[in-house]
Amino acid sequence: MYYEIEALDTLFFRDAAPFDATADVYGKSMFPPLPSVYAGALRSCYFAHHMESFVRAGEEDDPTRDLEIGLTCFKQEEDFLFPLPMDVAVKEIKEEGTSSKYSANTLTLQRAKEISSHPLPYVLRQEELTRSGKDIDLPGGFYIDHNVLNAYLQDQKKSLVCKPLADFISSEARIGIKIDRNTGMSEESMFYQIRTVRPINQQNKRITLFVETSGVDLPQQAVIKIGGESKASQLTAVSTKPEFKMEASSSQYFKLYMATPAIFSGGWLPDWGFEEPDYIGTYKQDNAEIKVKLRAAAIGRYAGVGGFDMKKGRPKAMRYAVPAGSVYYFELLQEGTFADAMELLHGKKISSERSNEGFGFCLIGKVEGGVEDV
Repeated sequence: MYYEIEALDTLFFRDAAPFDATADVYGKSMFPPLPSVYAGALRSCYFAHHMESFVRAGEEDDPTRDLEIGLTCFKQEEDFLFPLPMDVAVKEIKEEGTSSKYSANTLTLQRAKEISSHPLPYVLRQEELTRSGKDIDLPGGFYIDHNVLNAYLQDQKKSLVCKPLADFISSEARIGIKIDRNTGMSEESMFYQIRTVRPINQQNKRITLFVETSGVDLPQQAVIKIGGESKASQLTAVSTKPEFKMEASSSQYFKLYMATPAIFSGGWLPDWGFEEPDYIGTYKQDNAEIKVKLRAAAIGRYAGVGGFDMKKGRPKAMRYAVPAGSVYYFELLQEGTFADAMELLHGKKISSERSNEGFGFCLIGKVEGGVEDV
């Protein structure tokens, strides 16, 4: 099933930064939320409509135990929006009398210097970074729609139209103080300030969250609580999701784009048995497998993934995830083909932990020129 979530108020999605009313009194919302946020909201939605089953929450026979979160992203009208891949350079286009526009180009690879702490044989070409203005760093980063992402995955050599996150949301500050539930009075030294998000477009285009789910029976339409402060939103079943059709390729190289954050036990490395200095690994799923060599990677700063365990009544252990938009370049070894890699990885989840909550959703991309030729 596919659902859209439309905010009825502001939204607040906590990041991993400390937030304590007695010390760190400022909390800032991230957007879009981590995939685990959807899992919590949809579980709550199920129990709200099946209160007789609530006593089984967190138990062996929990009716939501098979809940599976697939692809998550956000939408502007009919366009699905995804993080800009991290192996591209952003250029600002200024036209007199108009607001700034941005485009991005996929960078080529070059061999890393022989004397370097960089562990992989290839890096992004540095002179292209300087020439294109890669140092553009707007809060929240850049996003592209699913059609542009398809062009990127097909390795089409053209500029990618991208937009900063600020084009899709606005930020609102709120000040509060903790109230003692017993006395109804404010508590001393419990002042705090948060910055919430309101999904809104300057052209009044509709901004919604999108989630793919299975394993639990949810209503076609409902009001749900999502994120910090349990903000109200409208949940609506929809019939379409973004399509990422990949044509065949004879290349022995491919790239892997992370559409959602992924948690790997090896830190930034997928858990496929990679070891220095060769970084050769094997990915297995059911009775199929491919053997690959990691050639290059473009990875952002880690994303902290926490949460709250309702059954144990305490926060979940913090995990560090490779952020959405990260890209890995692989070479297929032995008898593996691009079709094999696509069958195993395209539109699948490869996170070592919490993949059922939507972490590690990835897409295959072409690298037609290979990496040995540059």
